[in-house]
Amino acid sequence: MGGHLTVFTKPLILFSVAVFVALSFQNCSSEAPFGVRDSFSLLTESSRAEDFPYEASFDQVAYMSCSEQEDVFNDFQTFFTFRFGAYRNAGLRITDQFLENTHRMSNRDRANILMQHQLSQGSRLQFALRAGENYQLAFINEDSPNDGSDGVDYSNVFTSIGDEVLSSYVVNQPLGQWMNYFPAALLEKDYRFEGSVYFNSSETLQNEMRSFLSNRGILALTFSTEATINPRGPGSAAEFTNDGTVDPRTLARDVFGAGARVTFKQPSPVNHIKDNNGNAITTRATQNMPPRLLASVEDFAIDGRYRNQPRKVWNCGSEMAFMIVLPEHATYTVTQNGVTTTRTRCRMDPDPLVPDERLKMIRNSLYAEDWFVDLNNRCVVPKPDRVNAGSCYGKDSNNLNTVAINYDFSQPCGFTTGNVCPHFVSICTREP
Repeated sequence: MGGHLTVFTKPLILFSVAVFVALSFQNCSSEAPFGVRDSFSLLTESSRAEDFPYEASFDQVAYMSCSEQEDVFNDFQTFFTFRFGAYRNAGLRITDQFLENTHRMSNRDRANILMQHQLSQGSRLQFALRAGENYQLAFINEDSPNDGSDGVDYSNVFTSIGDEVLSSYVVNQPLGQWMNYFPAALLEKDYRFEGSVYFNSSETLQNEMRSFLSNRGILALTFSTEATINPRGPGSAAEFTNDGTVDPRTLARDVFGAGARVTFKQPSPVNHIKDNNGNAITTRATQNMPPRLLASVEDFAIDGRYRNQPRKVWNCGSEMAFMIVLPEHATYTVTQNGVTTTRTRCRMDPDPLVPDERLKMIRNSLYAEDWFVDLNNRCVVPKPDRVNAGSCYGKDSNNLNTVAINYDFSQPCGFTTGNVCPHFVSICTREP
């Protein structure tokens, strides 16, 4: 069991549902909207990278370390490996260059151009883990069918670029504003600018994935060709020319989109583990504890148009890292001098009526219908109807119950000890 890199070459069969949506324009013609074919051709058929009409970005990443889920029914909404999203000052928008090129046109005409732009038409916004030396390579679970599958090894966002409805929405955004919500999406998962990937079938796969990202991989948001799931870049224009020649060096090292490098670290026992007297344990994590927290996220320029721009700052503070506690372990008993006392490991309280900004950011990644969040003890508990035997931690092969968990990870833990180390979810956010 493990992961490997693959170049996606197999076409996907997509089923679409036709709908009519009343928008600011209807019955758009494929002809030049302003009657000058040469001008229209310059805008729709340009092969220059700077004329690619879109830019995209994300501003929050959540990593969940759960593993051993191959034989466990997995609630894909509650449990994930990475959840990417654009929630504040990020998402999809048309570029300043496109606005300048079309400054005398109406939004209806702009949308018509977007629908026919050869570099972007038919692509999909897509989250994936890609190799830094070749963006056409993606990390996938080797047991996934068809060399990777949408919603597992990578995640598509919104609908096809060039779709009439999406084109209208993006051009009607206020100037400079990012589009991070698509209310006309046909599927609920496409409403938000968000995607999740899953590499939690085994601890081996998790280790391979962390090693890949720590050494050569990046988190990538690309405009990927819908038929082949390959990222588009300046060289993609050759797909539409007579000879069809694509310089592989261009597409390997320069694609449209955004990326980030990440590193991992061991969690600290401080504030996560308390002794029998309720005091925080401040010793270091046992050496058996895997690096189950995000340590850093750093913007990485995969789009040549933005290589000279200042990189954004990401925050991965300890206040956004949470131990995952199962509902049956949220409380525990301690017996001292013959007296048994019930203590709380993680509180399962409803959210306050007026959540603070920290909780709002957490709720972007951990939905209120799925998780209790205890900010003081820095832990989360999946709601009882979201878990079953083995969720997040795996099953004991002898009795098929959830494996034994040593939440005190300052003490030896791991599969060889008979008590597995606790899992975590950590969230990093990008400054505006």
